Amino acid sequence: MLQRQQMMDFFVDDYVGIQKRRVGHKVFADKVKFNYGYRCAITGISSKDFLVASHIIPWAQRKDTRLDPSNGICLSVLLDKAFDKGYITISVDYKVVISNFCETTIKIILEQYENKMIYYPKDCAPNKDFLKWHNSFVFKH
Repeated sequence: MLQRQQMMDFFVDDYVGIQKRRVGHKVFADKVKFNYGYRCAITGISSKDFLVASHIIPWAQRKDTRLDPSNGICLSVLLDKAFDKGYITISVDYKVVISNFCETTIKIILEQYENKMIYYPKDCAPNKDFLKWHNSFVFKH
């Protein structure tokens, strides 16, 4: 998987056995977390137990972007969930945008990050087309 990623081949098909597995996801996660210096791109949290390599375009949506590190952002578990559920997004100028559809208690926590510029990764910045996709199809407007 690492060799395919290095050759810019990011396609991964579904493999079905006893249960469906995300083959190659660990390679993707390791690359994304390393790319962000093992810290959340929004909060700066650096405790590895609380970090997730979040897909901008979800794994199930496109097989050709599954391993692409520019389709990933290192986030803390709370912000990963908010990102996956569309309560936050990242604009094409790499700023955090908060949805107006957040529950009040969650919005209070998230609003401190509104308009905050994400920490820029060492390599493989988030793909702006992928961010546009997330904003159009995942983010709650």
